[in-house]
Amino acid sequence: MTVNPGWGGQKFIRSTLGKVREISEMLAAIGSTARLEVDGGIDPSNVADVVRAGARVVVSGSGIFRSDNIPETVRLLRRNADKALPL
Repeated sequence: MTVNPGWGGQKFIRSTLGKVREISEMLAAIGSTARLEVDGGIDPSNVADVVRAGARVVVSGSGIFRSDNIPETVRLLRRNADKALPL
């Protein structure tokens, strides 16, 4: 979780990126093929940071459904996440 659990629509907590990175490194160290999923405050403005930290699955509820243009928001999320993936 990249927000305090409890309700939707919360602001992304940037300090959680270190935890995402740490968990991603732990998974890599043991050779896990698990895909790290992150939920909480994810939107087009921060999805790349989350992916760069190691998340491979992201959940965006309010980030999508509270947008003015849902199809465009989904396109931006995908584009920004894809750009952040390692080669």
